[in-house]
Amino acid sequence: MLNTNKFRIKQKLVALTDQKGATLLEVCLSIGLVGIVVTAVLLGLSTSFKSTVLANKQATAISLAQKEADNLTRQPYNDNISDYNRIELTNYSNYSIILTPLQLIPNGSGQHDALQKITISVLNAGSSVYSINIYKVE
Repeated sequence: MLNTNKFRIKQKLVALTDQKGATLLEVCLSIGLVGIVVTAVLLGLSTSFKSTVLANKQATAISLAQKEADNLTRQPYNDNISDYNRIELTNYSNYSIILTPLQLIPNGSGQHDALQKITISVLNAGSSVYSINIYKVE
C-alpha cells in the first residue's frame, strides 16, 4: 500500500512537470509584451532623430545669422538696405536670409548721427529658425 501511494504521488509530479509547449494565452501575452517594448524603442529613436535634425537646423541658422551680422558690421552705413553686400548661401540650399531695416534716427536729422536697426532673420524651407538684431551708425 505504501508503494501504491508513492507511485500515485510520483505520477502526479510527473504529470505536473511534463507539460510541453505554451498555451495560446502565454503566446499572445509574450507577443504583446515584445510589441510594446519594440514600439517604445522605436518612438525613442524617432524622437532622438527629430531632436538632432532640429538642433542641426538651429546651429546652422545661428552660424549664418552671425556670418551675415559680421559681414554687415564691416560695411559702411547705408540708408538703402539693398546696397549692402550679402553673404553667399550656395552651400545652404534650403536656407534664406531676410534683412529688415528700421531707421531709428533718420539720416540728416541734425544733432544726431543716423541710427539703423537691422533684423537678420534666417529661414529654413520658408519657416523662421533664428533672428538677431544689429545696429549701424552713420
